[in-house]
Amino acid sequence: MAPETFLPVMYFAAGAMMLAWGLGLLRRLGHEELHRVVAFMLFFAGFAPILAGIGLMQPSSADGQILLFGGYLERFSYIWEFFFPTILLFSLVFPRRHAVLERFKIIPVLLYLPYIIHLVLILTSSRVEPSDLLAPLDSSAGMLSEHLSTLDTIWSLGISLHQLLFPGVNLLVGIGALVLLARNRELRSREMLKRQRLFLFLGFALPLTGYLIAEALPIFMGRAPSTVVRPHLLSACVILSSAAIAFAAIRYRFLRIRLLARRGVMDISVSIILAVCYLFLLDRCQVITSTYLGDLAGLFDAGLTVFALVLFQPLVSRIESVLDRRLFGHSGDPRRESLRRFGAKLGDVHGLSDIHDALQIVMHDIFHIDEFQVLAWGCPSEDVQMPAWFKELGERENNLKEFQEPLLWTEFRAWCRRGQRLAPPPETNYHYILSLSDEAACRGLLLLSARSDRRGLRSIDREHLVLVAGQLSAAIRNLMLLTELLDKRLLEEEMQLAQRIQSGLLPGTPPELDKVRLSGISRPSLQVGGDYYDWLVMGDDLYFVIADVSGKGIPAAMLMATLQASFRSIVRAPLTPGEILSDLNRIIHDNSPAERFITLWLGALRMNSGDLEYASAGHPPPILTRKGGLTVPLQEGGMLLGAFRDVDFSTYRIPFGGGDRLVCYTDGVSETANSSGEQFSDRRLVELLTRIGGEPDEIIGDLLDDLTRFSATGEPEDDCTLLVMMGQDADSNEGVACVE
Repeated sequence: MAPETFLPVMYFAAGAMMLAWGLGLLRRLGHEELHRVVAFMLFFAGFAPILAGIGLMQPSSADGQILLFGGYLERFSYIWEFFFPTILLFSLVFPRRHAVLERFKIIPVLLYLPYIIHLVLILTSSRVEPSDLLAPLDSSAGMLSEHLSTLDTIWSLGISLHQLLFPGVNLLVGIGALVLLARNRELRSREMLKRQRLFLFLGFALPLTGYLIAEALPIFMGRAPSTVVRPHLLSACVILSSAAIAFAAIRYRFLRIRLLARRGVMDISVSIILAVCYLFLLDRCQVITSTYLGDLAGLFDAGLTVFALVLFQPLVSRIESVLDRRLFGHSGDPRRESLRRFGAKLGDVHGLSDIHDALQIVMHDIFHIDEFQVLAWGCPSEDVQMPAWFKELGERENNLKEFQEPLLWTEFRAWCRRGQRLAPPPETNYHYILSLSDEAACRGLLLLSARSDRRGLRSIDREHLVLVAGQLSAAIRNLMLLTELLDKRLLEEEMQLAQRIQSGLLPGTPPELDKVRLSGISRPSLQVGGDYYDWLVMGDDLYFVIADVSGKGIPAAMLMATLQASFRSIVRAPLTPGEILSDLNRIIHDNSPAERFITLWLGALRMNSGDLEYASAGHPPPILTRKGGLTVPLQEGGMLLGAFRDVDFSTYRIPFGGGDRLVCYTDGVSETANSSGEQFSDRRLVELLTRIGGEPDEIIGDLLDDLTRFSATGEPEDDCTLLVMMGQDADSNEGVACVE
């Protein structure tokens, strides 16, 4: 392509695209005022690059006028200047129709009237003068001739003054559009429209700037606009401005620009193809009719033309419908396209705010509803406070399933009063209410304001709203399930962390001592539990403890952590177990709820003397087995920890020597039940311990295996904890406990 033809072709292509887009928008959505205004804006702006391309390819006169159609085509700006009142009208209908248009319906006519007069003057000023119109009336020679030249001079001065001042009209109209845009509260307050504000300011400022530089300033300075710079600058500004404004408007109405542009091209292409086919058939028919019909051929051609005109529109619509289904996958109805995209977006929502953003598209695009609210019981929004009447309805939410179609707000209030329910307030922005229900339950409510065009809901609107309600109900149900799943995963992660923390509170590898061997284990029924065991070596003394906090789970684990920290801070030689329990009891009583208590058994092995001192706070008695197999009961007890503040605990003492074995356990071991409901019991535990032997680890393993076989579920129903201590000396000591 030659360089001198590249730019005109680009201008022609841009202008044709804008015209096709505008015509397609007018055909598809011309019933909506906003889209109709955008279509006219694209239509008028499309003439600028087209006429600029004509100006570059056609010969021009010395003053820049384009020679075409056998005469002068005046400055191309006279058509595209209709762009200015169109953007002013756009600012009055976007994002909602201004109240002044409702009050003064003639405003659109008044906006375009000066430009129509301007167009007429531009077209006639160079060809018509007062002398040409009045000369035939001059019946008396010389009677008006002396005044005609004066009238021509006044006419020329008036046209010149008009051309000098009219650029100011364009600037004032454009500035007025910018002022309306800047003062629009909705564009500043609504988050969705804030994104379009930049494009609108760009779209309004570009033509003003280009027109001021290329057209207005030279005229105001008394110079002719540049015939080289003006067409390029104006064309570029108009193209960019139209694209920015159209993007903002169509993005606001959520119609895909690419889809709309393709449809515009498709509409034009179908019309051109049908026109070419008609001309081809008409040419062939003229040859046949002129041969066989003679003088009647003209009448036949006229009838064929009328028939083609009648058939043209239905045929175009039918072809476009088929192409829509083939190329775009649906019937071409923008409402169905919006609903399809809405359903796709609902598949990727993470909260009510996402649902609100997706629903805003449908409400504006299909139903022309500006205000709405989604209320759901299972997933309340962080941004919206749920009203009291809605919370009260949650107790009887299934009664709302009967509202399968939009119900008037007044009717809903009457329904609430009839059922003696808390009714919503009468003063509200909402006009309709719709139940979001599925087969299982009512998930929430959709509150809707009246349509922005003040019209009621049509039957097709009600059908679409029922469809939207079904999609919303499914999305809310999935969101509730997702929320439950996330909460469960979060709880599991927290429980796993708590389990690791609690495991760190229990003792690790047992100490290596000359006279005794130790081993312990704790198996919570949940991920964390309230059982506790521990040991501490203080010089020649070994302190060991086993405890059971009432309850299960996190509360019991927290009190267990308090017990562990308190025990390790209190124990010091040569305190007796009774003294230690008295101090522990005061701490637990002061730092735990009244309904929480602890059973605990504390032992202190004095390795120098071989004596075992111990104290109990209501804990199951450990099982002491002597070297010879004799079982010595340690049934001495005491008050539960935390029940009363000031309690004295007794310390008991008994010899503990080589070959002796002490097994401490919690009630989760003895209370394990089988499928018949029978508990393992202390008796069965004693019998089992008489049959098994070995190291402490082996004894614990055998005990847990037998518990697993005995249990009905194979898992502990309560926290199970075992602590085993064995003496290593050869001497055997038998006796009974004595009180200190």
